[in-house]
Amino acid sequence: KASKLRKSTASVPKKNNKGLRTLQNGEADEFPGWTCEVIQRKKSNHYERFWSHPGLVGVNVRSRVGMREMMEKMETNRVDANTAYEMLMSEGKRKYFLGTGSKS
Repeated sequence: KASKLRKSTASVPKKNNKGLRTLQNGEADEFPGWTCEVIQRKKSNHYERFWSHPGLVGVNVRSRVGMREMMEKMETNRVDANTAYEMLMSEGKRKYFLGTGSKS
């Protein structure tokens, strides 16, 4: 919900090359160790959230549901973000992700 979004009054949101505004870019409170970027849709008051992890280069998680699945895989199987990503991809859950990741 928009009311839960913390907006900084210290700076004006940045626009990227597609005219989209980044409202927040920083540590994700709900998912420790992850970064959350909140981007306002072009010509709209709606916004999108994208989560990223330093161990998962080139991939963003597109939804809270996807993040919960990632966290569950990581905790249940005691694996890192990259392994959890590979597990979810092998289960056909591509809809949660943007990007292709890097092979380490």
